[in-house]
Amino acid sequence: MSTTEEFIEALEDAGYEWRAYSGRAMYGKQCVGVVLKGDFDLWHLARNLRDINVEAPRTDSMGHNIIVYWPRYEINEAEASAS
Repeated sequence: MSTTEEFIEALEDAGYEWRAYSGRAMYGKQCVGVVLKGDFDLWHLARNLRDINVEAPRTDSMGHNIIVYWPRYEINEAEASAS
């Protein structure tokens, strides 16, 4: 997976809604993230994206949900407002 746009398209094709997210140590930069309900959904995400070459995501807890994010896939302000 080479570009952020291609990665977003792959997520959308797999049925996921992405959002802009600034994770730990990103200092305000935003990247592509997906909110999931738990570890089981994370397993499904990994399975759905197995055919594309993507690095392992980082995760943060959001109470009952988790967010999975990929700092490599930075997004700009225009893309962030579209999420």
